[in-house]
Amino acid sequence: MGVNVTSRGHVWGVVALLMFVLLSPAVVSTQNRAPCRYIYNSDETSDGVIASPGFPADYPEMQFCTYVLQGKAGERIRLEFKVLEIEGAPHDSNRPCFYTCHHDYLEVEELNDADQPVRTLGRYCGNCIPPALVTSRPRAQLTFVTDETKNYRGFQADFNFITNDCGG
Repeated sequence: MGVNVTSRGHVWGVVALLMFVLLSPAVVSTQNRAPCRYIYNSDETSDGVIASPGFPADYPEMQFCTYVLQGKAGERIRLEFKVLEIEGAPHDSNRPCFYTCHHDYLEVEELNDADQPVRTLGRYCGNCIPPALVTSRPRAQLTFVTDETKNYRGFQADFNFITNDCGG
């Protein structure tokens, strides 16, 4: 079956669309990515360490990893990053520690009771360690996504479940 294209403008439109789909960094497919999922429950541990696959060696390519932190009602989660070395391009603004995270990134989200994201706390890449984060909910998820180029050490973060009262 052949396709006859008579309009020159139509051909350029198809070429432009194909280039956008193939070259766009915003189009991220989870197909062919290695899934990994870790669950940390406050009933089992009150604190711990989360790290990218292979840490402290460079992380593998084509990863899609989730780290779910599940606290009890009345708890919150504190995350303190110790290492952050993830592929990222400096933003056009040239501000320090401001990166465009299209290729590899670590995203931190708060979750509802059904483990659905309700608020993004940050998307991180580059090599600047973010300040400590404290969630407003007892559940959170870190999602680590990598592509097939430029692998670095990744990340390492301490976490602990804290209560809402003063003193943590």
